[in-house]
Amino acid sequence: MRIVLAALVAAMAGCVQGPATEEGEAAIVGGQLEAGHPAVGLVTIDAGGGWVSNCTGTLVSDRVLVTAKHCVTESTTPDQVFFEAAGAHAAGTLLVFWPGFRNDDAPPPDDILVVLLDSSIPVEPVPVRREAMGPDQVGEQVLHVGFGDTRLAAYDSGTKRSGPSTIDWVGGNSFWTARADETQATICQGDSGGPVLLNGEVAGVVSATADGCTSAGVHTRVDRYVEAVDLAIQRAGGQ
Repeated sequence: MRIVLAALVAAMAGCVQGPATEEGEAAIVGGQLEAGHPAVGLVTIDAGGGWVSNCTGTLVSDRVLVTAKHCVTESTTPDQVFFEAAGAHAAGTLLVFWPGFRNDDAPPPDDILVVLLDSSIPVEPVPVRREAMGPDQVGEQVLHVGFGDTRLAAYDSGTKRSGPSTIDWVGGNSFWTARADETQATICQGDSGGPVLLNGEVAGVVSATADGCTSAGVHTRVDRYVEAVDLAIQRAGGQ
């Protein structure tokens, strides 16, 4: 697969344009307040003209984060992407992504964005899953962590929450989760780009809610895109 690099002055491909409340961006529904997971932070995209978009992202090295590609637009440049975690802030200097997603796709294909930051965030990063996912993972419990709404159109995003869910289906580049019962959680607007944690690794990046923030979530498989992650880590000096 072809990787695209967007340098500081270059435009990148994207599909969603709008404020943080836009429905196309997928908080943890049925979850709880989360004081841990310091590597999971708030991603803010300043599109200019008063348009600001909020998503969730995860540090996978001290200067590299992963989030969802649909959080940016086709005109987004790296210096419009900001990350806040554990009280520290950094801006993007390089975006690594796969080209070719379209506005009419939900979720778009290859919905992962890797961001090289201009400075380190002093927290322990979370490793990405490198082993291929498959049918053996169906039925396994995962953890969602994100800054999204607590229900559809609640407009209360911006607070970190977490909650468990269960892998329901694994496909070629994505997988689905679902609430096995009322004790579990799902994702909603603002959780887009957040981690789906499996055995302490980032196995997925949140792409979309499949049923209006009720139960099902659609996520991009990170194991399919480790090439992009490794490229950004290499550009960061291997840290």
